[in-house]
Amino acid sequence: MTTRHEYIVITVFLVLIVFVWTMLFAMPSPSEIPLTNESVQALSRSDFSHTIYANTHGWASYPERLYTPADFAGEAAADRPFTQKEMDYSTIQYATHTMRLLLPPGRTYGLLMKSADYAMRIFIDGVEIDSVGTPGQTRETTIPRTLKRVYYFSTQSGEVDILVQAANFVHREGAYPPKLFIGSAEHIARKNDLDLFRSCALLFCLLTASLYHFGLFLINRIRKVALLFSACCLFLSFLQYKTILDFFPHYNWFFAIRFEYINHYLIIAAFVLFLDGLQPGLLHQRITQICYGITGLYVLLTLVLDPKIFTVWLYGFDAATALMALYVLLRLAQNLRKKKAQNALAFAGTLVVVLLGFFDILVKLQLFWIENTTGLEFASPIGMIFMVFCYALAEALDFAETERAYTEALREIEDIQARLDMHTASSPIGTAMHISDLGLSPRETDIAMLLLGGKTRKEIGTLLFLSAGSVNTYCSRIYKKAGCSSRAELARLLQYEME
Repeated sequence: MTTRHEYIVITVFLVLIVFVWTMLFAMPSPSEIPLTNESVQALSRSDFSHTIYANTHGWASYPERLYTPADFAGEAAADRPFTQKEMDYSTIQYATHTMRLLLPPGRTYGLLMKSADYAMRIFIDGVEIDSVGTPGQTRETTIPRTLKRVYYFSTQSGEVDILVQAANFVHREGAYPPKLFIGSAEHIARKNDLDLFRSCALLFCLLTASLYHFGLFLINRIRKVALLFSACCLFLSFLQYKTILDFFPHYNWFFAIRFEYINHYLIIAAFVLFLDGLQPGLLHQRITQICYGITGLYVLLTLVLDPKIFTVWLYGFDAATALMALYVLLRLAQNLRKKKAQNALAFAGTLVVVLLGFFDILVKLQLFWIENTTGLEFASPIGMIFMVFCYALAEALDFAETERAYTEALREIEDIQARLDMHTASSPIGTAMHISDLGLSPRETDIAMLLLGGKTRKEIGTLLFLSAGSVNTYCSRIYKKAGCSSRAELARLLQYEME
């Protein structure tokens, strides 16, 4: 049972953690305003001193065309453009997207954009600025790649034409146009730096937590749950891997996409395995077996199928994950009735991870957008940071309880030792055997005392930080040296009356 004081301390600590991380993601930055859905954005009277404008749907699209600025200048592009609402991009594998910006002249501006999935060539005012991958009209002529880029340009006329060629033959999303942010060069550079800082901060925190708990496991192999938590932190950190890819622009896209999806599957399995190890018996064995089976199946399909196929099947896995998450939360909520702080921490940490994981799924389905508030592609790693602190507090409470139990065990050992000494001293010389006569090591002596005190082997292992195998080995040595086979025979040999 956890005391009221411990609950107050835990609550204050978690509130402090939430406050610090809220301040981290609330660092001063220009406000973001969404643009209209028109392909001509009139921003000549807009305020760029404190504002960045975000555009998601304001593109004019030419499906199954890869036009260049010269095609429009020579009127080769005579077909009618479509708005985004008119197009189903999942069925379009290559397209041209155009936009005209009317801006205050004589200034330098910046564009921050993730490349169109999954190959892009961008032109600004008729000049090719960049190419991420190689867009083509067939899969054979297209080289997929996805990166986040910043482009700077200036305008004297106040009119800027942006043209993007996009091709996607390898992913379910099709030749969808990119989302871009436009603002002053200073504000765009600051936003890009903040986004990179937040991603790197999460990556560093999760990798550090993973290494720390892996170290705890190496020091004490009995704490396998620490190894599982280390794996959870490691897999969650890999969600930030696209930040690393920015430094390696020539990566293999087909390897990277498989790595991303397999890591997504392993996160769920590792987290379920961790909770099952943290609170044995919490989850029904049959349900966890189904979870691991589904994970293994999706990993196998990701390894053998084409990305165009397995990226579509992600919806099925996310649906199964949502059901599993609700089941886990329900079981953790039921455990709250035991009024134990460790159970409350497990529920709180898991709840935050699950909620942010749901937000990630909704973002990918384009039903709910949170990227503008986090600057991250995935928000669930933020929840995992919160879970790290919850688990650390739970470990601290477990350590405090174990330390109290260990202190009581030492007092019990001393009490049994004193009773044995008193019994030996009061017995006729040569009639009573002392425990020191058995030739036990100090560790074996402590374990023998605890056995005489009525502790089970599992309790002894917990008190002395020993694995079940080590306790069994020590007990076998004790009984062998004493020439007996049970604690009752050991008590009779020492003429000790067990309670």
